[in-house]
Amino acid sequence: MKLIVGLACVVCGGAAVLYAIGSGVWPIIALYRDTLADPMSQAGSQADNQAQTITHDMWRAVTIGFIGAVPFLIGTVLLKISMFQKLRKVMRGGK
Repeated sequence: MKLIVGLACVVCGGAAVLYAIGSGVWPIIALYRDTLADPMSQAGSQADNQAQTITHDMWRAVTIGFIGAVPFLIGTVLLKISMFQKLRKVMRGGK
């Protein structure tokens, strides 16, 4: 039972963390791509608004990543407990 729950937590938490990494990095990539395409295109207030939007998007990604990291860590602990219990059972000679 611990093995199944641990595996489900690792998969769900890992997916959330990977999504958060992609969501956090993508605004920076888009910013650099736009800046390299036309460096003089933005005025001061427009650049400030874009910076606030990017900051908001990155904080949202950090929040999602933190929420995904909790079940990922719980699942990792459950998988390790399950593996050690099975290893101990095999070492004692039981099935």
